[in-house]
Amino acid sequence: MVKINLAATYNNITFTSLLTQTQNIMGYTHYWDLKNPTSKTKQQFIDVMMDVEMIMNSLPKFSTSAGGHYKSYPLVLRNGLGEGVPVITSQEIIFNGDGSEGLDHETFIFSFVNPDDQSGFCKTARKPYDLVVCAVLISLANRVDGFEFSSDGDWEDWEDCLKFYKEVVTKNVNDNVLKCTGYNEREIGIQM
Repeated sequence: MVKINLAATYNNITFTSLLTQTQNIMGYTHYWDLKNPTSKTKQQFIDVMMDVEMIMNSLPKFSTSAGGHYKSYPLVLRNGLGEGVPVITSQEIIFNGDGSEGLDHETFIFSFVNPDDQSGFCKTARKPYDLVVCAVLISLANRVDGFEFSSDGDWEDWEDCLKFYKEVVTKNVNDNVLKCTGYNEREIGIQM
């Protein structure tokens, strides 16, 4: 575990804080929003469901997404309670990590029923199922007009997810996906 001591002084009083790597991991969250659904949205959801089927049928045994914090733990999907099997129907996607191994966190839920009410978030704490959350978000951003997501992660956290999606689903991703994953900001440094 990485420990970081922070100290700040205010009115001659010093405040100290001990942050750990665990705190950084626990807050790792993805956010999404569907703006202005159109008459094409329901058909686009069908395209996403076909992507999700390919994703679920091609899961790796382990995940290096989200910085690879859990790369030695198996990628196992369960239902929203972290047990049983994931719920994947034409109406909704509900899954979590494996609760029996402590690899669950917040449940990923996306409903295809009401396109007008589609904003949400999922805190994965960088656990192995994060790869699948990211792949589904990439699919939604790639297929559904007006769908956007953001994340506490940066390009390094998303790189393996995008690679997985391109290998399993399609090599063609739109500019929206690249923007949402931080691909456009991946180069570090100041250009003069």
